[in-house]
Amino acid sequence: MKRHDSSLQRVELTPSTSLVREHGSMAITKAEDRLCASVYRPPEAETGWTLESLLGGRACRYFSFGRRALAAALRLAGVGAGDAVALPSFICRDVLAALHACGAVPCFYEVGEDLGLAGRVGSLPSCAAVIAVNYFGFPQALAPFRDYCRRTGAVLIEDNAHGLFSRDEEGTLLGIRGDIGIFSLRKTLPLPNGAALVVNDTARGFTPASQEPFETGPASMRVQLKQWVRHAVPVIGPRFLHRFLELTRRLDMNGNAQAEQSLPEPACPCAALSRPLKADIAQETARRRALYGWVAGRLREAGLSLTPVFPDLPDWVVPYGYPFYAHRGEFVKARAVLGAWGLDCVTWPDLPDAVRRNAGVHYTTLRFVSFLW
Repeated sequence: MKRHDSSLQRVELTPSTSLVREHGSMAITKAEDRLCASVYRPPEAETGWTLESLLGGRACRYFSFGRRALAAALRLAGVGAGDAVALPSFICRDVLAALHACGAVPCFYEVGEDLGLAGRVGSLPSCAAVIAVNYFGFPQALAPFRDYCRRTGAVLIEDNAHGLFSRDEEGTLLGIRGDIGIFSLRKTLPLPNGAALVVNDTARGFTPASQEPFETGPASMRVQLKQWVRHAVPVIGPRFLHRFLELTRRLDMNGNAQAEQSLPEPACPCAALSRPLKADIAQETARRRALYGWVAGRLREAGLSLTPVFPDLPDWVVPYGYPFYAHRGEFVKARAVLGAWGLDCVTWPDLPDAVRRNAGVHYTTLRFVSFLW
């Protein structure tokens, strides 16, 4: 295995058992409190870093959302009206908005319970591009996709929305293994928005368009309120905040009927992306890995009938969250267990309309504990 960057070495956070206070029937340590609270207020660094430096000097173009970055990647790959794009059927429906923006036609392939390719991608018809997804920050095996691209001439787009700091077993950062990589920084860092496109195969002549301007106006009231709440987390605590957010979600049950057709606003990326980012990479790596093991332990202690999507957490993976399979009854119990600690648990993803009708069991029973609010 290749040597990892020192800033991404494995760091363990082990909640102390000596600082215990009672909460209901559970004993909660102060360290566990801090770990759960980090979901709402992750650690910051004193000095900043840029995505370009993290990716070895590769040129990046920033976007507000991953869907906008994906639409740009498809256009860069030469995808136009009527062209087919291969992508997993196990995907958030709003990803289709990127294809819709280019006039492209989705050509779905199946994934198995391990979220790896089910069957042979080679059985798909020739597509202009193929999208491979690193689910929850775990590396997708790209060998079959590369074989498909060699046979068809398709462009390989690595969707690394979930795995900003993750690497594969060879030590290679996720997102730089395909011809084009897509990052959604807002899913790892506490940003109002933020995504990026990086070109990895310069031999094909791909050149990103010039950078769109960053947002210059004041942050929205929603963003300002969220920032205020983050700073108040040490005072109000993760459990109270979780209960408050649960209430607000119940009051806002309106879905987005145009999710598969409309790219999200704003179009311009947030101003924070124009400056060095202050997230502490080492601590962010440590807290996510610690949360993964801690959540797994709490669910196991609760005696629930759950199946983790990834039974093991490799040293090089920085997880987006904790995914597991559970039927409705066990899911409700899991939500109650985790909610008592201030953590949220949801069903993931919101499948495309064309997929939902005939979705397999593992497509509809995957649940997800988020590590960032």
